[in-house]
Amino acid sequence: MGVVDIHGLTKRYGDLTVVDDLTLSVDVGSIFGFLGPNGAGKTTTIKMLIGLTHPTSGTAAVAGHDVVNESVEVRRSTGVLPDPIGFYDNLTARQTLRFFRELRGDGDFFSIDQTLDMMGLVEASDKKVGTFSRGMKQRLGLAQAIMHKPKVLLLDEPTGGLDPTGMSVFHQLLRQFNEEMGVTIFLSTHILSTVEEVCDSVGIIKKGKLVVNGALPELKKQFMATSIEQVFLAVCPPEKSGVT
Repeated sequence: MGVVDIHGLTKRYGDLTVVDDLTLSVDVGSIFGFLGPNGAGKTTTIKMLIGLTHPTSGTAAVAGHDVVNESVEVRRSTGVLPDPIGFYDNLTARQTLRFFRELRGDGDFFSIDQTLDMMGLVEASDKKVGTFSRGMKQRLGLAQAIMHKPKVLLLDEPTGGLDPTGMSVFHQLLRQFNEEMGVTIFLSTHILSTVEEVCDSVGIIKKGKLVVNGALPELKKQFMATSIEQVFLAVCPPEKSGVT
């Protein structure tokens, strides 16, 4: 059983099936890339994993907790970076983290200063979030996701819109959390370079269905590919992929 364990997960809105009989398992301590074109069902899957919407059928557990019946325990065990992330522009970075900490209540937290330092935001700690660049806001979003020491990070398109420098910094932070803190990362994205850079294993979803799933080296071997881009293009042709 994985730290994220999904069996037959399905989400329908009327006649539209957004996630279709999804089954996969993410190993503890891994970085899993949940890859797919825009509109493939990635965000809906994450919403089901954190209890924002209930599945039509199937089951899922995160850190051993059922996402429907134990949603409070799931939220305590996970850190989430949604897309887009919403902040109050008139609050400073320090005030923002204090706000999120109070929302979570009691628990074992990194201090606000520790968290800002990990993200390279110490110098911006008392600046209003409304003045932040996209990259700084994403790092602040990662700060609120990691400050309560979660077992799992669920990230939805975390590097979208970042310039190459911002993307490189974000990749480094993810590897640091994974290697030094043992955090399992479930990374939903359509940015192929992010998957290539940080992920151990990959699942590719297309029109709600999981079409490829496995360790990155094994998938490259299976598709006789030298990159995840070649694997992706083999199952999601470019004219339909919407890939950046």
